Amino acid sequence: MISILKRLETPYEFSRTVRIKMFCLSVLVFILGGISSNIYRPYIYSHGIYDFHFADTCTNIFAVPLSFCLVCSLRKSVSVRIEVGMIAISVVLILNEIIGSTQDYYDMSATVISGILTTIVMRKIFPDWR
Repeated sequence: MISILKRLETPYEFSRTVRIKMFCLSVLVFILGGISSNIYRPYIYSHGIYDFHFADTCTNIFAVPLSFCLVCSLRKSVSVRIEVGMIAISVVLILNEIIGSTQDYYDMSATVISGILTTIVMRKIFPDWR
């Protein structure tokens, strides 16, 4: 666990093209989150469809990759591992749930699951970011 928290010896550099792609991906995830929140959720509620709490947690599911891609698109280099960045984003979003007085455990678990899935995807996209 401690080896994960160590800073990278040499910062991982993002090229301009990668940063533009990450920004476009964050915009796409933002649009998908807006569609799921403003169109999918009312449809599910109005028709009484049980979707295993996806309609309730869709904003948290999209918030983790959105935050990660946006932060990466705004930085030229990072000196932390993917896991550390993902843990930081997930902790901030979970603290937002706790401080925001909603304390919804489904949202918190969706944040953790989304963080794990986003970490796996980013490790596949950036295999040399160690």
